[in-house]
Amino acid sequence: MKSNALPIHLYRDPSEVVEVNQLFELGCNACDQSHRILTKTYCTDSRNENQKGVPKIGHRCKYFKLKG
Repeated sequence: MKSNALPIHLYRDPSEVVEVNQLFELGCNACDQSHRILTKTYCTDSRNENQKGVPKIGHRCKYFKLKG
């Protein structure tokens, strides 16, 4: 069956939806633990050995801390 329903995270305040979409787009670049070397984003959290050098994990990562 094909459904035209939107994902559950899109049924809320429009400003929150925009913010969530922007965080997804930024991925690890929005994290305080990330560093950009040449064109790749690397996680520098010492606990995050499985995901070192893997961009696009973003706020879904359990070590994510928003910059700012």
